[in-house]
Amino acid sequence: MQLEIKLTGILNTYAMNPGEDTKGWGTEVYPGVNAHNHQHLFCLRVDPNIDGSSNTVFQVDALPGAGEVGSAENPYGNAFYAKKTKYNTVEESMSDYDGATSRTWEMANTNKLNPYSHKPVSYKLVSREVPGLLLSLDLSYGSAPVLLATLFTLQSVRAYASVSVSPTNLL
Repeated sequence: MQLEIKLTGILNTYAMNPGEDTKGWGTEVYPGVNAHNHQHLFCLRVDPNIDGSSNTVFQVDALPGAGEVGSAENPYGNAFYAKKTKYNTVEESMSDYDGATSRTWEMANTNKLNPYSHKPVSYKLVSREVPGLLLSLDLSYGSAPVLLATLFTLQSVRAYASVSVSPTNLL
């Protein structure tokens, strides 16, 4: 299963003053018309029912294996493993993608085993190359209402887009 999101291509523009420099905050897309730099945020709520309602969510990070190069545990220096961290609450599930560990999220039913791998049946949520919210958290400018609304949205996005399932399914 793959989610495909398409954008309309409609720009948020404003009329520039003659000779105005956008200072990198946008792109002049037509003489006197600036399109603001912007960021797209998407929210995805996943409420899985994978072979039953007893589902568990794991954060999975690829990490280097133990042992120095040449050791019995890591003779060639290329050992690594997938560290799984179980989420017990929605608050724990608020996490961001980490490119350094190729972070993914696994939604599994630990009570049902795949007949071939003998591991719990699961789906993996993969999110790649996503920057964090490109928003200044400096409140000195007087944008508190917008910032608070944005942070509320960010928390919703982090709670639901990352991996979240409904709290009743987190076991």
